[in-house]
Amino acid sequence: MKNKKCNIKTLLLIVLAILALLSGCARTATDAGETDGETDAGIDNIANPWTESDQQGVLEATGFSLTAPEGAANIRYSYLAKSQLAQMRYLRNGAEWVYRIQSTDKLTDISGMEFEWLSQEEGAVAGKEAMYYAWSDREPDSQYVDGASGVQVVNWYDAVSGVTYSLSAAGNDLNGMDMQVFAEEIYVPLQEDAAGDADAEQGEEIDAYFLGEHIRNNDGSVLNIAEKEDGAFAVDVSIYRLCSLENGVGTFADHKITFTVEDPSGNPMTGVIYRDSGNSLSLQITDSTWELLPSGEVIDGFEK
Repeated sequence: MKNKKCNIKTLLLIVLAILALLSGCARTATDAGETDGETDAGIDNIANPWTESDQQGVLEATGFSLTAPEGAANIRYSYLAKSQLAQMRYLRNGAEWVYRIQSTDKLTDISGMEFEWLSQEEGAVAGKEAMYYAWSDREPDSQYVDGASGVQVVNWYDAVSGVTYSLSAAGNDLNGMDMQVFAEEIYVPLQEDAAGDADAEQGEEIDAYFLGEHIRNNDGSVLNIAEKEDGAFAVDVSIYRLCSLENGVGTFADHKITFTVEDPSGNPMTGVIYRDSGNSLSLQITDSTWELLPSGEVIDGFEK
């Protein structure tokens, strides 16, 4: 009888041990499932390398200015920070367009389009080396084109600035679309872009600091600058208890106005007007035969 009780106890211990083992396996399986779930979620949520932005944000991040053509809709800007790739997406003429710019050492396909191209042709955009690609979902031997879904791409290279440009269109009825026309419409060489920015900055500087009436507070001398229709500048100076110099004509360059005016003796006098350390203007006579206002004379402190 005693042996029988021992056998029962032994059997119970074995059963409990088996249950404990199974329980441990179950917990391990559950834990592993949760970890896999986290891993899968991590894979699904890999960070998008593209940074959504606006036109100014792309310019600041990449140095490239993207301007949408007339008639573009749903315009979206983004960039790849690591590779300094600027991108603009938009809808136009029933197609989805992607315009990209990136610095490269040669003509490179930066379109991001991966197709078995039906055609690849060398060409030009605004006189720059270019490569044209085309694809559609029709059979290569089929004559059916209208209504086909297709993609057209052109990449072109500006060797002067070392930049590749890419324009692609995806949609229906792309047959006959002249990608060169659309590319040359949107293309602005960096040299022209930089010149445009410089002109805008120069105009802002002229408006903010040079145009208008400026008075010298310590003696009341007055400097007037106005822009003429031909782009030149009219300069009039009234120097307290000395003279008035009227109808001077000047041009703006390198942050200063260089002008010529007639002195009180009727002889030509030249000078420059420039910003000093603050927001006031200084006038320096650079060439004069009038002894009361000789070459090198500086009159500063003219303020708006």
